[in-house]
Amino acid sequence: MKSGIFAVCLLAAGPALADDRAMIIGNENYRDAADIKAADDVMGAAQALRTAGFTVLSGRDLATKDLRDLMSRLLIDRDQAERIVIVLSGHFARSERDTWFLGTEVSAPDLATVGGAGLSLATVLEIASAAPGGAVLLLGTEDR
Repeated sequence: MKSGIFAVCLLAAGPALADDRAMIIGNENYRDAADIKAADDVMGAAQALRTAGFTVLSGRDLATKDLRDLMSRLLIDRDQAERIVIVLSGHFARSERDTWFLGTEVSAPDLATVGGAGLSLATVLEIASAAPGGAVLLLGTEDR
């Protein structure tokens, strides 16, 4: 993802409040799957968001447990957040009904196991949608 995209999103978000929250995850290096070239470039948005007044939770190359732990921390803080920005860059898996952001330990989940292999985007959207001032969700991956 290019830093210009983040600048546009920040400008669209308007002036930040002290209680705004952001979560940025860049999963570039996967243990048993192809690496995502430059997925951790999204980490560059952390400083811009902090400068804009957001409290930022971030991580790179996170396994599923760590993805969920970070999302839980955002969920705890969500009740205090006016606005939320969530940036996820890495591998995704999808079915007809849901999409999952995958942890770095995942190699080839099937429909029966993918629910335990990452973060459901339906859940991510539900958490983001509760922000009274609005939310931005950015997803990044490669063409494969």
